[in-house]
Amino acid sequence: MIRSKSELADHNDRASAMTGPARSILNWSESNGAWSAVGPTGTHWEIHDNGVGRAGRFGIIVEHWDRPDWWADSLEAAKALAAEIDARPPIPESEQIVDQPLMPEDTPDVPVQTTAAPPTERCECGSGEPPLSVKPAPGTPAFWDDPAPFWKCPTCGTYRGEIERDLY
Repeated sequence: MIRSKSELADHNDRASAMTGPARSILNWSESNGAWSAVGPTGTHWEIHDNGVGRAGRFGIIVEHWDRPDWWADSLEAAKALAAEIDARPPIPESEQIVDQPLMPEDTPDVPVQTTAAPPTERCECGSGEPPLSVKPAPGTPAFWDDPAPFWKCPTCGTYRGEIERDLY
């Protein structure tokens, strides 16, 4: 039983020294100067030695990426860091950020200056007005589909053809 604040502080110090951060148990194997292990959840870890006598010389790579994600000064520190990171709980699905377009689909197209001659035939909607030279607004789904400028009917918004690249 803890009777005083100093006993509580001593108890907390001993407890923190005993537990430390959570770590996965990783069984490391060495091959051609690189160490590899697979965590309990299937995450693949690699440690590469990047040269003698350099600070931060051990690169820690997760899932076969081409560059180290973390650096450590010793092999033991690199293994401990990989085990600590592997033991962290996964990010809850509700906290994950899903990439979505930041602009709504109905963002207006951007006018473009051009020296190209517009199509002369009537639009399929029957409009005889000259088409507009526009390009999709940056970041919109239409922009990511094809960012090139094009001719657009001012009446119905129908695509009327691409503008030649050297004329805008």
